[in-house]
Amino acid sequence: MIARLQQEGDAQLHFFNGMSLLGDDYSDCTVDGVHPTDLGFQRMAKSLDPVFRALLKEYL
Repeated sequence: MIARLQQEGDAQLHFFNGMSLLGDDYSDCTVDGVHPTDLGFQRMAKSLDPVFRALLKEYL
């Protein structure tokens, strides 16, 4: 669906594959396998920071 919307001209639609978001030891980053701990949120922020910076570079 994302590819279709991009082909239709939605230039502001982006996809981030979150499989590596928490790192290899992802079980240490959640309370119950779903809800992130402080470490999980820290890793998400670290993983997404360069992505957001690249997307927003013309505004920063």
